Amino acid sequence: MGSRSVDIVMRRKQTRKLVGFKLEKTSDKPEEGHLVLDKAGAEANITGNVTSCEYSSTLDAYIGLAFVGVDQQDTGTRFPIRVDGKEVWPEVVSLPFYDPEGARQEVS
Repeated sequence: MGSRSVDIVMRRKQTRKLVGFKLEKTSDKPEEGHLVLDKAGAEANITGNVTSCEYSSTLDAYIGLAFVGVDQQDTGTRFPIRVDGKEVWPEVVSLPFYDPEGARQEVS
């Protein structure tokens, strides 16, 4: 059940991608639903939105997830998020945010 619907969706051209981002703690904090833009300024188009963002004491920065345009998905890319009329510029990072090798899970 539902395979026909999945097939239809999978044939569509992808326009957005869910990525992890990191932002300096001195920046304004993006909240769920804040808009991701394709460029800075008043002529910017909406390419996605923030799905979550919180402060990480381990990384001493804000970390979050956002849908971005497919041209904004590469690690190291910076993209604008509109926060209370201003723009902040987080960087796309690889996931997981911390301890990708799982070393902290090892018990001695």
